[in-house]
Amino acid sequence: MNIVGKSLNYRSNYIGGYTINNIIRENKTGLNFYRAPSDSLTILDKDGKIKAFIVFDFLNKSVPQIAKTDYISFSQKEQSADFLHFVNNPICISDSIWIGLIEDGNNQYTAIFNPFTNDFGYKKFTRESSVYDIIEPMFSDNNGAIISLISPELNDMCKNYNMLPDSITDALNEGNRVLLIMRISSWLSDSKIKN
Repeated sequence: MNIVGKSLNYRSNYIGGYTINNIIRENKTGLNFYRAPSDSLTILDKDGKIKAFIVFDFLNKSVPQIAKTDYISFSQKEQSADFLHFVNNPICISDSIWIGLIEDGNNQYTAIFNPFTNDFGYKKFTRESSVYDIIEPMFSDNNGAIISLISPELNDMCKNYNMLPDSITDALNEGNRVLLIMRISSWLSDSKIKN
């Protein structure tokens, strides 16, 4: 085991209170460390050296500054919850393309982005979304395939739920969750990419 000789400290006066699962993910190029609610991603190589540091800026929908340092106080006040934030640590699906689940209050989006070029695309989950558009990414093979989680709740969230194979709907109707492996190239061509 290699000890990383550099600490990744939170900003001064950080109290926290808002966390996500999988704050550290491994991919073929190293590790990525996502901090919520500060919306920052540190990409490290296999030896723990920082390769890139990314701060996500959702402009007027960003997490308020007070929430970035003291989410506990922020959440105790009657505040709007419609700011955009990642639900989980974004996932690297190739050398430069990442995927993540974003939400703002009651809405969820699947986001595809390249943090090195500032390209960003998204799809909002609506009742008119295809069951195959509603992606809750879990992990990737780093070669363009994304493994996502689907659950019985999708039946009330999208159209064409019945297009899923019987083996999957049977498992879902029994209350199970199912991992779905998808190639992401066709999804990319339909998403809104902007710079």
